[in-house]
Amino acid sequence: MDNFKNKFIVIMEGKVGNSFGCLFYAYKLAKDCGKDFVINSVKNINREAGFYDFFSKENNFEHIDYSVTELNNSLPKEIPFILHKDHYVKSGAVKDRKVIFHKGMDYDQLIENINSYDTVCFLDDTSHAFKNPDVITQSAKDLIINKNILDRVNHFCDTNNIDNNVKGIHIRATDWPWKQECINGAYSTIQTILNNNPKEKIFICCDEEEIENNLISQLPNNIITHKKNSYVKKAEEGGWRKDVNAGDGRIQNYNTLIDTESAIEAFIDMLILSRTDIKYRHKHSSFSWFSEIYSKLK
Repeated sequence: MDNFKNKFIVIMEGKVGNSFGCLFYAYKLAKDCGKDFVINSVKNINREAGFYDFFSKENNFEHIDYSVTELNNSLPKEIPFILHKDHYVKSGAVKDRKVIFHKGMDYDQLIENINSYDTVCFLDDTSHAFKNPDVITQSAKDLIINKNILDRVNHFCDTNNIDNNVKGIHIRATDWPWKQECINGAYSTIQTILNNNPKEKIFICCDEEEIENNLISQLPNNIITHKKNSYVKKAEEGGWRKDVNAGDGRIQNYNTLIDTESAIEAFIDMLILSRTDIKYRHKHSSFSWFSEIYSKLK
């Protein structure tokens, strides 16, 4: 990136749901501030896929793929980083420039801060997204999905008769703090559904192959899954919750590696789930929250 004038640079970092939360809200902010939208895809163990692995080139956004450290070192020092928390400051990835922490700011305060500078870098989790579902729904309408992904979603849904008559269940497993609570809630919901109608078809969206296989073995006439070519892997030997190097000087207690293929497969799962009648999702899951967002676009 050679031209640093009037840019809104979003740092697309984290797993699929969290990174979409930041991306979709940042898109709205950039439009409202009249700034050119630039996407920096941080490719690390949390998500090796970049923006254009998920979305079409027709979106025509400028795209770079620096680590946070590289981005900090490459940008002029007068460009501030507007961050939701200080983890990249503490790690040393962001330094020698102005940092503005936006957690707790409302929309007007964010706009005021952004418009105080010609160009800014922005990073968020899903905090602003969750509070503004209508904004995120409009962003989902505007951001054109990669055609190959849509073709795969449509083919799966046509082949397996997936529509709103099929019940949808999301089970967030692997490294998640609420894993067992989510599994228990999902299995209980499945039992309730089948008690009401033993012939019900249920689509299971899960990041752990063993759980999908277990449900298929128990309920082969009811359960539908999208068999993925690549699932979430462990970054290192050991349990799912283990301190691992996440890059940019950060250590995280989530032992997952989401390569490009598994990230794309996850997005396909998200979109398939959005076409069902979603009966269970954990309240803390940003991933399944986005399935509900996409369900509004039908």
